[in-house]
Amino acid sequence: MSDLFILNRNKKINMANEPKKKPYVSDSEYYKSKLLTNVYNFSLSTNKFLKFFYSSRLHFIIILEVSIGKMKSFETLCQKIPNAIGKRTTIQTILNEAVAMNLMIKYPCVKDRRIKFYKLTKDSEQMINEWAEFKY
Repeated sequence: MSDLFILNRNKKINMANEPKKKPYVSDSEYYKSKLLTNVYNFSLSTNKFLKFFYSSRLHFIIILEVSIGKMKSFETLCQKIPNAIGKRTTIQTILNEAVAMNLMIKYPCVKDRRIKFYKLTKDSEQMINEWAEFKY
């Protein structure tokens, strides 16, 4: 990535100004500061994928769950995500929203048409991979 990260047309953040490690700053403080800078940059992005991704903790979790491994079914997601984080109806709403925004694709199961699988679109997959590479 370039040194300039464009948030929108009016605001640019120079990534060269990100926290520099100083001898008296602990490693954990440095990495927390760097992580916070990255979260701000991605959260303020005008990109529809990143806006969706950072909408809530559950949006974040669902995108990451779907991006790992093969396609995930609604039932698999409901089993993996604790009820304290998101209920079935909320998970379904977020999945439907992602499909409507063309961030995910919904596929019916060949054996049982009632089961639906979710997968990130190629653009979304590319964005999550760029996010992961940039973050860590």
